[in-house]
Amino acid sequence: MKKYKIYNDKNIEPKEIIELYTSAGWGKKDEYDEHSIRLMIFNTSSIFYCKNEKGILIGMVRIFSDFVVTTYIAEIIVRPEYQKNGIGRYLIETAISHFKSTGIYLDTLPESEGFADACGFKKQKNMSVYSKRSN
Repeated sequence: MKKYKIYNDKNIEPKEIIELYTSAGWGKKDEYDEHSIRLMIFNTSSIFYCKNEKGILIGMVRIFSDFVVTTYIAEIIVRPEYQKNGIGRYLIETAISHFKSTGIYLDTLPESEGFADACGFKKQKNMSVYSKRSN
């Protein structure tokens, strides 16, 4: 894998995230608005991301943490044309090393369980994931 520089800041434009999401099939461009994404960036504890040599966002991991006890990996996303090259794992490893003093949790879809396993996460038999979205 080519090593990409990992950034750990919030100097990322909403339109870059929207473009990353839509490139991976996470909705359509008109389903997102830049103001909401800007709020998302602001309210996220940490964002680790990398860009290609042209400055295009190619991968990102968002983190929610209290920085003491618990850390949640909210999402990990890599552009499809860059997947299977170790970028997702590199982003996860960077995030884990930053939050290694906390318990780190990751929710995943069934088709991504192999990736989670490969990154060292273990499925917890005594835990269940629930979600609810108010509209």
